[in-house]
Amino acid sequence: MSKIIYKVKRRLIRKRNIAKRTLLKQLIQEKVQAQKHFQSQLQLQNQMQSQLQTQIQNQSQAQAQVQSQLQNQSQLQAQLQGQAQAQEQLQAQLQAQVQAQSQQQAQLQATLQAQSAKETLSKIGNPVVKVTNNLNKVNSPLVAISSFRALVGDDVDIKLPIGGVAKVFYPLVSFDLGNEFDPVTSTFIPKVSGVYSINAQVNFTRSPEFFSVISTVYVRIAINGILGDIDDDTRVNLGNPNQGSSTGQTSQVSEILQLNAGDTVEVFLLGRFFRFDNGTPLPLDGRLFGGSFSGARQISPK
Repeated sequence: MSKIIYKVKRRLIRKRNIAKRTLLKQLIQEKVQAQKHFQSQLQLQNQMQSQLQTQIQNQSQAQAQVQSQLQNQSQLQAQLQGQAQAQEQLQAQLQAQVQAQSQQQAQLQATLQAQSAKETLSKIGNPVVKVTNNLNKVNSPLVAISSFRALVGDDVDIKLPIGGVAKVFYPLVSFDLGNEFDPVTSTFIPKVSGVYSINAQVNFTRSPEFFSVISTVYVRIAINGILGDIDDDTRVNLGNPNQGSSTGQTSQVSEILQLNAGDTVEVFLLGRFFRFDNGTPLPLDGRLFGGSFSGARQISPK
């Protein structure tokens, strides 16, 4: 009887142990599955965080691009505004030049009309000759207006060799109605033969190291490279050391010339200078602080 009870107890214990082991295995499996599920969720979260960081970086890059585009647009707008201002200034300058040329043309036409009136009065007692002063008509007996004026500028170096001449340049053109003056070479080339009034002026001063030099300066007009005669009226005596700082003078010449079409008219500066103490000839360095070169065609037939 006791053996039977013992066997029954053993069977019960085995069944209980088997149940425990089965339950333990189930728990372990569930734990493993739970860990796998947790790791899967953790990986999913990491992926989501990585995607979120990528989106944030893309947004930052997009914002940087937008800011760069805005800066470029601002710079472009500033450039366009600067160009617009420059164009407005240029238009204002052009309008001012056009107005100045219109005024000069009006003055020149008034001068031509006055000269025509004088010529008409001088012919009293002679047969009446009808003169048409309409310069714009193709069949007019008179030719188109020819007039120019150019300036030296301020503070321009010039060197006069011993016994030689130096060409004077007038690069600043005030007006050139006939398009006959070349500012690069400072040469007037008339397109039509006739009588012209030519005027040249130079404001000259010696360099300080030449204050002890007796200097005489002449302005001369050259036609086709040939210098005109020296006129005492164009002479400027710059003096000697006893004259102190009086070293700047103005020399000018005015001529009425018969020119042919294609002649070249230029201005030269002639210097005669020597040391005050022994009369030794010397070259002379100086500066031009102004001057003008101008001309106009007188009323005359073609």
